[in-house]
Amino acid sequence: MDAIIYVLLHEATHIVDVVTGITPHLEDADAVVEPTAFTKDIWRLMNKPTEPYIDSLLEHTRFRSGKPVSSSLAPNVYAKLSKTPFPSLYAMAAWSEDAAELVTIYHMTTRLKQPFYVVVTKNNVEVSRFEPMKNRLVKRRLGKLAAFYEP
Repeated sequence: MDAIIYVLLHEATHIVDVVTGITPHLEDADAVVEPTAFTKDIWRLMNKPTEPYIDSLLEHTRFRSGKPVSSSLAPNVYAKLSKTPFPSLYAMAAWSEDAAELVTIYHMTTRLKQPFYVVVTKNNVEVSRFEPMKNRLVKRRLGKLAAFYEP
């Protein structure tokens, strides 16, 4: 499927989020606000996950630190990500990106029947695979997407 579909779903989710308040929208990233149903127990601040989902390796990835990590760490990065409720590394950037990524990946995989996974290979051999829609912590959050889907 053309990648523009992914981009349009992701960006359209931001619009729905702003209008419906799925995530809080703040001027100050360090502001402490009442969590929404989507952010509760996942995000402490706009761009800081709650303690159970903070990992020293994940904190060094591009969307958390702004700096790249060695590709040799990819298997470990995705192993750590699989222990979180985030559907992608980009989802860890901020709660609004988390919402957009979760809706987009859910829609692509369940409604459009497109595969979504990250495969890390070495010498053409699969070393690790990350499939967010098979992650129980990610799947547990799908009920929070009611604003996007009729029951």
